[in-house]
Amino acid sequence: MDEFFVFLIFLLVVLIAVFQLISFARIGSIKQEIKKLHQLIKAGALIQKPVEKVVERIVEKIVVVDDKKETPKVIPEEIKEIKTPIIKPPLTFIPQEFEEYKITEKKPEPVILEKTKEKKKGFFETFFEKNPDMEKFIGENLISKIGIVILVLGLGFFVKFAIDNNWINEYGRVAIGVLSGGILIGLAHFLRKSFAAFSSILVGGGIAVLYFTFGIAFHQYQLFSQAVTFVIMVFITIFAIIISLAYDRKELAVIAMLGGFGTPFFVSTGDGNYIVLFSYLLILNSGMLILSYFKNWYILNFIAFVFTGIIYGAWLFTKCPETLPYPPYKGALIFGTLFYLMFFVMNIINNVKEKQKFRFYEIFILLSNTFCFFSAGIFIFHNVLEGRLQGVFTVLLGVFNFIFAFVLFRNNKVDKNLIYFLIGLVLTFVSLAAPIQLNGNYITLFWAAEAVLLLWLGYKSEIKIISLASVVVVNLMIISLIMDWSMNYTRIYDLVKGEYVFNILPAFLNKVFITGIVVSASLFISGYLTIQNKEKYVFWGFKSANYKHILTGLFLLFFFLILFVEIRYQLVQNEVLRPVLYSVTGGLIFLYALSATIWASFPKPRKVYFEIFTGIIPILLFLYMIFYKHQFVNLRNAYLSGRYELTYIQFLSHYVSIIAICFLIFWFTKNVIHIFGQKSIFNRLNYWLVTFICIFIISAETDTMVVLNMIKENSEYHHILMQTKKIAYPIIWGISAFILMYFGMKNKMRDLRIISLSVILITLIKLFAYDIQGINEGGKIAAFISLGILLLIVSFMYQKLKKLLLDDENVLKTVDVTDFDDSKK
Repeated sequence: MDEFFVFLIFLLVVLIAVFQLISFARIGSIKQEIKKLHQLIKAGALIQKPVEKVVERIVEKIVVVDDKKETPKVIPEEIKEIKTPIIKPPLTFIPQEFEEYKITEKKPEPVILEKTKEKKKGFFETFFEKNPDMEKFIGENLISKIGIVILVLGLGFFVKFAIDNNWINEYGRVAIGVLSGGILIGLAHFLRKSFAAFSSILVGGGIAVLYFTFGIAFHQYQLFSQAVTFVIMVFITIFAIIISLAYDRKELAVIAMLGGFGTPFFVSTGDGNYIVLFSYLLILNSGMLILSYFKNWYILNFIAFVFTGIIYGAWLFTKCPETLPYPPYKGALIFGTLFYLMFFVMNIINNVKEKQKFRFYEIFILLSNTFCFFSAGIFIFHNVLEGRLQGVFTVLLGVFNFIFAFVLFRNNKVDKNLIYFLIGLVLTFVSLAAPIQLNGNYITLFWAAEAVLLLWLGYKSEIKIISLASVVVVNLMIISLIMDWSMNYTRIYDLVKGEYVFNILPAFLNKVFITGIVVSASLFISGYLTIQNKEKYVFWGFKSANYKHILTGLFLLFFFLILFVEIRYQLVQNEVLRPVLYSVTGGLIFLYALSATIWASFPKPRKVYFEIFTGIIPILLFLYMIFYKHQFVNLRNAYLSGRYELTYIQFLSHYVSIIAICFLIFWFTKNVIHIFGQKSIFNRLNYWLVTFICIFIISAETDTMVVLNMIKENSEYHHILMQTKKIAYPIIWGISAFILMYFGMKNKMRDLRIISLSVILITLIKLFAYDIQGINEGGKIAAFISLGILLLIVSFMYQKLKKLLLDDENVLKTVDVTDFDDSKK
């Protein structure tokens, strides 16, 4: 009896609160209608007054004619009495004059309809603007809300007091919770039109009360079984989704989602069955999928994705590690696939239906969904068949996205961003399949073929993202090739010998070299496809011409590197051939540079490559002087000492570099003249550079020839070199000066003559300052006599031909160009 009395008191208090809220709602709705009417009246007054002025102004300018085409006088007093914007005078207008005063052009002027850009107001400014009367705001708005909160708290304290004193048993407590939730929902339904936001809050509170009421009834009081409680909460979730659609309020749907995901935990006993749990999540997400078809409420998709991902991920990494016996990999893969497909469709269905563009956050959740599923699949297959199916899974995921992209691509109304996103996923998974499934150089081979295929497909389909993917794959291919070199062209540690040994590879017929050739072919074919492509751009803002140059440059570079690293490794690992390492690699460098220079220059200069290779030649010439010349001296010494049992042919291998350098000098001079001109400062500097390098090479090789022919014992080596520098150098340099003077006079090239005189001066300084000391009598006589004869010949040539040279120069200066103009004859 006491419990019934308490329940009646509680019900009476709740009814009083409800009636009070209803009265507030009615008063509020009436005030809102009055306010709207006041605004409409005010707006009508603003519109009517300016229109009258416009009509007066327009009519004053109207010219009226009668049937006799006589223009009557306009009476202003009569026109000013017009009070309405609608004018129906029995007048006809002259078109020429009326066109200047069109009513349709002037009418909008007095009506203030344009939105003016105003400075964003602060919170307090907006608040006081909406509520100018603080007494009215406090009395009608604030006090009512405070009263509702205090009333709810009071009811809560009352119910708690009644429960603590055992006035209400378990059934009564559950009944109070259900009744409270029902009253809140009913009250919200009544207030849904007048107070939409407030009614949403009430509905959410009512649904939350119902969830917690039945959760407590199951966990605390055991009034219902687990199955019954689960079914009840499912119905509450369905009811919440339906009412959110009916009210068109996504806040209610969010509450329903949170309650739906909380239901399994409300009824959980700790002995969960993952099949039941994931089946329930599939059913719940199916409801969200249906809701997504009708409403583009992105927050619901996000909540569903986050909570499903957390639940599934936590279960996967705790129940499916390989350390546990019989982990449920099959079930994990099935449910993971279903979740992936569901969220994939959920996040595109509304935009595809409504033909809307995909925004950043929508693409982000699609990408996150794919990434999470891919991570889960790799984790599962890592523990199945020793990971041999990981690459297959990656390819299948790419195939699925490809099929979906192909279907959507045929529908022209679908947002292209989605199609590009799917194509990007396809290309990503196909590219990832190689390093996941394959090992070593097979990854490089796969990417080499894929780069060509993607570029060809991008040009054919004119989809820029595919061409961009090809560029990315080219970079991956190059990185993978370098990794192959680092793993195969290095020494490995032998556990038996306890030292580092070379990984023996057959010359040129090994997997690393063949992989490099395939990479070069991929770059070459990609460059050819780019040349054949008629599109101006490969992808957004990147020109095809630039990409063609990049691919050609990469091909030339890596084709050389492939040969260089292979030859170098074969020589290094072979002790017999190791002494000729630098002579062979140097010959390769200079011959390859010579071949590339000829290719860039013949049959006609290829502008970009022509200039690049011309600029590389001086670098190679200095490389010879500071590095390879020293290595060639070491080769000579090794041959003379017999330390490595070098053959004479092996010794002569360094002359390949010397010959290639001579041709490089020739092409460099020719190219400099072609680029800068015969009389340019660069060409004049080039003469000095070429002269210096040529004399340097001749002097170095003179040392070699003299030592090879005159040495008998190792003790004579340094003495012979010293005598060569003091005796042979002045003679060689003098002959060089003579040749320069001869060509300078013959071709009237003043720069060569000056260089010749400079060489003679340097030779004389060297002869008297250094060579004369410690030289034997025979060498001294030979050096002085030969140098003296050369100087006399040079002087004779200078005196003999100088007058002719000066006369020719004066004639050229005094010749008038008009003498050769036939038109004046």
